[in-house]
Amino acid sequence: MSKKLQTLIQNTIGDGARAAKYMMSIDRLPGNSSTWPVQSKSLTIMCKGAIFPGKNLTTITYLYKGRNIVIPSHVKYNQTFELTFYLNESHNARIAFSDWMQGFDQSYESYYTGTNVGAANSASKDIINSGSSFTENVRDAKTDLDRMTSIKVAQLNFDNTKKTAEYIFHNCYPTAISDITTDASSVGAILEYTVTFAYSHMLVLNPSDTSYPFGTLQ
Repeated sequence: MSKKLQTLIQNTIGDGARAAKYMMSIDRLPGNSSTWPVQSKSLTIMCKGAIFPGKNLTTITYLYKGRNIVIPSHVKYNQTFELTFYLNESHNARIAFSDWMQGFDQSYESYYTGTNVGAANSASKDIINSGSSFTENVRDAKTDLDRMTSIKVAQLNFDNTKKTAEYIFHNCYPTAISDITTDASSVGAILEYTVTFAYSHMLVLNPSDTSYPFGTLQ
């Protein structure tokens, strides 16, 4: 029976969408300061888990002769989604997300003391390791829209050679970063953390450009 079911699935949906066959990409880091060209910077990071969020069609109850008639109303998104990342030894990507969040708070100068933090890396323009410089750059952006970016989560085919579907989240920015707990009981475990992003709307499409940049790697 299981063989017949597998054959039926193969004939109906092919290889099917697999949980581990996906790619997440952040188009650019935010900001538009003339002194720090972050729009040309990208963030390379290994994502452990992503999400394809759903949507809901809200309804309105209309009373007619003592009966409840449900009629369609607005479509709503969840407005947030989560990405889970592996933590590298220098914590640089996690620091970048933290600095990005701090850039929205212009009235409260927390532990960021200015662009002197990470000054040793300023000559190389290493935005990830110059944490407060990134924060200042986000604050220098002209509008909140410049402090946001687009994030794409794509489904990959079974062979990891091309994208088959792509979810594009517009006007994204991080709103929360999870705690990290260290524990000596699991010596070989790699630490993970989750970042919650807010977004304005999303588009779902079958991409015309199906190329997957790592599809040729062995």
